Amino acid sequence: MTTMTPVSEIAQRARTTLIAFPLGIYALSRLVQLLLLWWMAPDDKIRDRLLAWDGGHFVRVAEEGYPAGYSYDVDGHLTGNGLAFFPGYPMTVRFVHYLTTLEYGTSAITVSWIAGAVAAVLLCALGTRLYDERTGLALTALFCVQPMSMALSMGYSEALFTAFVVGMLLCAHRGAWLLAGVLGLLAGLTRPTGAAAAIALVVAAGIAVYRRWKDLQVHADAMGPEGGTQRADVMAASEGGKQVRADAMAMSEGDRQVRADAKAASEGDRQVRADAVGSTGGDGDVARSGSAGSTREGIWKPILGAVIALVGVPAYLLWVGLRVGDLHAWFDIQTAGWGTTFDYGDSTLTFLHDAFKAGDGWIQVSIAWMVLAVIAAAVIAVVRRVWAPLTVYGLIVLVLVLGQAGYYHSKPRLLVPALLILVPPAVALGRARPRTAGLVLAACGAFGLWYGSYLITVWHYAI
Repeated sequence: MTTMTPVSEIAQRARTTLIAFPLGIYALSRLVQLLLLWWMAPDDKIRDRLLAWDGGHFVRVAEEGYPAGYSYDVDGHLTGNGLAFFPGYPMTVRFVHYLTTLEYGTSAITVSWIAGAVAAVLLCALGTRLYDERTGLALTALFCVQPMSMALSMGYSEALFTAFVVGMLLCAHRGAWLLAGVLGLLAGLTRPTGAAAAIALVVAAGIAVYRRWKDLQVHADAMGPEGGTQRADVMAASEGGKQVRADAMAMSEGDRQVRADAKAASEGDRQVRADAVGSTGGDGDVARSGSAGSTREGIWKPILGAVIALVGVPAYLLWVGLRVGDLHAWFDIQTAGWGTTFDYGDSTLTFLHDAFKAGDGWIQVSIAWMVLAVIAAAVIAVVRRVWAPLTVYGLIVLVLVLGQAGYYHSKPRLLVPALLILVPPAVALGRARPRTAGLVLAACGAFGLWYGSYLITVWHYAI
């Protein structure tokens, strides 16, 4: 019979925490969401609700491909069409359809559900890596129950996009730059806000390149004329430090065993985090190498990864422009079909003014309060110095969503992948008593899941 070492036992338990728990949270949230849909729209098919509005466009693109050019109404006015939708999600839907022979609509829902589960697991791993396990679990729970987390169950691209973005951030944090670049590229081919992910990877790569350049300088100094003396001094200091630590750790065998167990727990937890997202390293824990070759490798890989990620969004916009014969085509289609233009927040400010001064509907007022809440959460995240690439990504998403004109009732959905705005409450819940955190998350879940169900059943407008 094989016996497990204390480290492997702890690693197994932590691995369960980082995979089984977030999957359980995600599955429970989706089950409650479906029950609410069934309760609130008994006369409608749940499947039809999950494929409503933009879901229909995604399914048509997956099934029929993209239009050849502009579309016009009977009066000759430009209208929106499938070219407005980035290819990452519909092409994945098409792949699942070919792989499983499921109907295109069912394939679309399947992709979202699976991608949402992947995003939940990766987000828990990211939160654990940046903070601790409780914060990681709280971050996952908030992501799964936030208002309009309903989009994670629908024929929309938010779930797949979030999975790509979180995977990219994890890879960047552990130093897997080429994989991070590929995931950033896929995010850029899934939603226009993939530009925010690419810029975040540029920031992460810039930090890593700077640190490795400093390593190269230190290596060059150590190899200089005085290098031998410097290395001898460093070794002497190291030996002295070892002796001091040995003296400080002299204790009874029982105490040493306790400390060894604690160290094993720490190592097991650290190892499981590494197993969930790769070996430790990356922007937060870069292993400093004394080799000039490895340091130079640590410079070109982050740069290449960032360049790969930057290609995604411009590539699709250029493809649409060449297909239509107008490089501004994608923006024109967005404006014609959905009223989407970047007006530097003027429409959002007007909406807030009207909602708080004379709002005549509770949806309008509730979304106005949500906008203020996400702005406040973003400010708190900046003040508390959340990991820089995550901060940059979240802030750019926030600017893109709140800085553009468009349907105000779509903003809660567009903010689902923002992530940064969930970090401050997740950190607070991670530090709270388990009972308090559980009650708060239950309350958030009850409201958030009901809110999403209401908006796609009772509310008569697109989300």
